[in-house]
Amino acid sequence: MKMSTCIILVDRIKSHLKKRGITYAQLAKAVAVSESTLKRWFSSKNLSLKQLDQVCIAAGITLEELTRTPLEENLQKYFTEYQENLMSLKEEYLVVFYLVAFGKSFDEILKEYKFSPVKLRQALSKLESVGLVDVHIKNRLIPKVGLGTMWIPKGKLSQKYFYLIRDEFMNSYFVEDSESQLFLSGRLSNESSKLIQKKLDKVSQEFRELYLLDANDKNANNISLFIGMRPWSFSIINNYKK
Repeated sequence: MKMSTCIILVDRIKSHLKKRGITYAQLAKAVAVSESTLKRWFSSKNLSLKQLDQVCIAAGITLEELTRTPLEENLQKYFTEYQENLMSLKEEYLVVFYLVAFGKSFDEILKEYKFSPVKLRQALSKLESVGLVDVHIKNRLIPKVGLGTMWIPKGKLSQKYFYLIRDEFMNSYFVEDSESQLFLSGRLSNESSKLIQKKLDKVSQEFRELYLLDANDKNANNISLFIGMRPWSFSIINNYKK
């Protein structure tokens, strides 16, 4: 197994164990190894397929749960131009990709959204051709690029959808229990700005980690986080400048 893939799988197993409240001691007993041996397996992040299988069976973790979110998610920061060109070509390609990335199955998409089996397969075939999804036996769908992958700045998707997303997202007073808004403005040095940017990067990474942890939680809600920071002054104030 490729080392980068194994590292992601081990991290994902740890997330599932934490979510299910399974301790290393409990898992070690179920696998029939010592706790120190089990911890050595995880710390090395280089389990054999046999060891991986033993751990998953003991913890009740299915292969689908491990692979339903992309194995290489953390390795692709932006979509490629080919991927963006395809998703900007037809709205349905963009929709189907994000439904798969959110963990929707083939049958769930047919049941909940306005796609015929033929249209859905056509869209999936196109997405597969540019490395966005994998379609396996019995229509099992695996996203190869995750929700944490960003649009290319000023790329095809940003040009087509940025203002629509911004206007829809900001069309709220952010007063509901699941909503939050914070707007701050002040004077910062370049060093302070860089420090804040690093903290925002950490928040975005934590968001991605929690999304992976909750990827298979059917009760999870679609939550969006919009973070923006740039030199800016309110035009109304600028209008009073001499």
